[in-house]
Amino acid sequence: MNDQQLMQSIFSAWQTTIATAVKGTLVPAELLAGLVANESGGNTHAQRFEPAVFTEIAEVLAGKRTVFRPTGISRPLMLADLLPFVAPGVPFQPGFDLADYFKHCVSRVAELATSYGLVQIMGWHWIEFNRPASMRPEDQLAFAVVLLVYFANKYTLDLAADAAKLFSCWNTGEPGGHTYDPLYVPNGLARMELYRSLAGAAGAPSAT
Repeated sequence: MNDQQLMQSIFSAWQTTIATAVKGTLVPAELLAGLVANESGGNTHAQRFEPAVFTEIAEVLAGKRTVFRPTGISRPLMLADLLPFVAPGVPFQPGFDLADYFKHCVSRVAELATSYGLVQIMGWHWIEFNRPASMRPEDQLAFAVVLLVYFANKYTLDLAADAAKLFSCWNTGEPGGHTYDPLYVPNGLARMELYRSLAGAAGAPSAT
């Protein structure tokens, strides 16, 4: 599938949801669509586990690290932030399986270290912003808008004019970060333009 076909498929499947997510904000619909294209290709089931993130979060939980503070985070996450999600209280009672509970806790750490959905939001972001984690595309896209606005405010960026820097923020946490894929930003910009053209041809607003 080439980029034209990719953006057509995203427009056909998600144009209404994207428009709803950006409504009343300064986030251009095509920016959000570009993130969908770059991060998942429109696959709602996409996910990616990050071993290095898992290790850092586990170190906080083990008391080997004071805080989890990746580049761009709005506030450092400490044991008190992470533990309620990882190890919710379970009463010890007859039949309680400690091994299963332990495995459950480790899997919750893995959830925090995994990115999910259309725009691949990392699990720890939901804790960072005190939002209930959700796999619903509508919730994920709405949260993506919150994150984009956060990055724009943190780094004094223009949501309409600084798309390249915002793509970098999404991928690395900062405007000038080094993306693992050197084409991540240019691909995003090109896909934005394709989505804008599709929206224009369909008579749909590119931003609200």
